[in-house]
Amino acid sequence: MKRYVIASTLIVGQVVMAGCVGLSDVKMSTVDREQTKTVKVRAENKLPDIGSVNPSHGAVAGGVGGAAGILLASAISSDGGQIQVTMKSNNIDLPAILRDEFEKALRSRGGFSIVDENAPADAEMVLFVNKCGFLPVHGSRSVLYPFMNVSASLRKPDGTVIWQRTDVEHPQDKGGYRFEDYIEKPEILRGAWSTVSGMVSRNLVEELSD
Repeated sequence: MKRYVIASTLIVGQVVMAGCVGLSDVKMSTVDREQTKTVKVRAENKLPDIGSVNPSHGAVAGGVGGAAGILLASAISSDGGQIQVTMKSNNIDLPAILRDEFEKALRSRGGFSIVDENAPADAEMVLFVNKCGFLPVHGSRSVLYPFMNVSASLRKPDGTVIWQRTDVEHPQDKGGYRFEDYIEKPEILRGAWSTVSGMVSRNLVEELSD
C-alpha cells in the first residue's frame, strides 16, 4: 500500500510555490485591442504528468485545505498513469477539449472573430496546460474532482505577446466521481475534463474581455 503523509509546513510552502506555475501576466494595450479583430486558437499538445489520488491506495493530504491542499496533493499524488492510459485508449484529447471550450467561451463573450487555424489572423491564442489531475476536496477521499492550471497567451503573427494570463480551476460542487469511475467509464472522464476546461476558459476569456 502506498502512503503519503504531510510532514512539515515547509513542504506545503514548496508545493504551493511549485503550483503557481504558468506564464506571467501581460495586459493588453488599447492599441493592440483596437487592432486585434480576428483570432485563431491553438492548444499545445504537450501535457504535464496527470496527477491523481487513488483513495484505495491510502494517499493522505489531511490538514491542508483550499488551494494549498490541492497543490500539495498534486505533488504527492499517485495513479495518474492510469488516467493517462484510459485517455489514450479512448481517444480523450485534453488539448482538443480545452481548445473547443475556449472557442465556445470566446464566441459567447464576443469581441473577437474566431478563424480557422490555417487562415490568416490578427493574433493567435495559444493555450498551455501547466498542471492537471483529479483530487479530493471537502475532506472526502472517496470522490475526486478535476483541476487544471492553464496559461493563455495571445500573440501577433511575429510572435509578440500582446496579452497573457494563467488561471487555476477545480470544481468542488459537481463533476466528482470515484477514481474507479474515471477508469471504468471513459465518458465520465471526458465529461470531467470538459467541465473544468469550460470553467478555466470562461475565466480566461472574461479576463481577456476586461
